[in-house]
Amino acid sequence: MDYKTIEIFLIVFALLYVVFEVVLNVIGNDEDTTNVFLNKWSRGEFLFIPFALGAICGHLFLGVYKNPFPNDIFSWISNEMLAVALLALVSILLWLLGKFSSFQRTNTIISIILLSGLAYGHFFWSMRHP
Repeated sequence: MDYKTIEIFLIVFALLYVVFEVVLNVIGNDEDTTNVFLNKWSRGEFLFIPFALGAICGHLFLGVYKNPFPNDIFSWISNEMLAVALLALVSILLWLLGKFSSFQRTNTIISIILLSGLAYGHFFWSMRHP
């Protein structure tokens, strides 16, 4: 796909999401917006959601200019792909932790997971903004 097609897709997707949220809010049920679902899922078995959202934000909007690992750590995988693979691994581990543990998911715990993802996206999965 070319750049323009991807750009149009992302804009249409974002607009549809906003329209969907507005419709859900207009309907008036406090329990049916995506925010409520994401919050409930994050406090349930899907502990990876705050980590992944933090990592995406750190990746897109923050970032270090200098690569912490200028050379590939392993010869068989680039550092960029390794960062994505580690993101997937941490997400799976957080999902397993959420699924098979019963500790209380307080705002503090969710915030720590979110900030951990933000730091991961900033330092290791950075877009290397100048």
